[in-house]
Amino acid sequence: MFKFTKIVVLALFIVGFAGSVCLADEAQVISSFKVVINKYVQAYKDHPPIMVDKAYDGNGWMKSEASMEANPAFDIQKTDSIIAPYEGILSYKVDSNAARRGAQTEAEAQAESIDYSTPPSVLSMRLTFSYSGGSWVLNKVEYEESGRWWDLTNDTTGLKDELLPKMN
Repeated sequence: MFKFTKIVVLALFIVGFAGSVCLADEAQVISSFKVVINKYVQAYKDHPPIMVDKAYDGNGWMKSEASMEANPAFDIQKTDSIIAPYEGILSYKVDSNAARRGAQTEAEAQAESIDYSTPPSVLSMRLTFSYSGGSWVLNKVEYEESGRWWDLTNDTTGLKDELLPKMN
């Protein structure tokens, strides 16, 4: 009976140790994703994306600037993958303020000042990352407009670059 009890206690110790190692690993994964989030928050503050594009109505050019709203949301989920065992999703709103008037040329639009006195248009952004080899890798960039999510992962129009800040 003593031998059986010893084995059970040893097994419980091993299971408990393995569980605490997993919790430590998960805590490190969460902590490292918060570092990624903070880098995006800081990048929007330091280098807000500025877009100069043809006006939506086709009349001239417009300049706008994107800024991240406070308190982005995030979630981390385990995956079935051995290579990338975690997926992190960063969700946030982007306020886009535009210059007051449309310019006739791209150069005129670039010189315009952003008008912060009018309410911004708001886009929802969702960035999906995978955790692999101890670091987070951006895999998917999406934005929501008119109730539909648009995938910008393979964007060739430059919109993804205009909506995301320059990362150092």
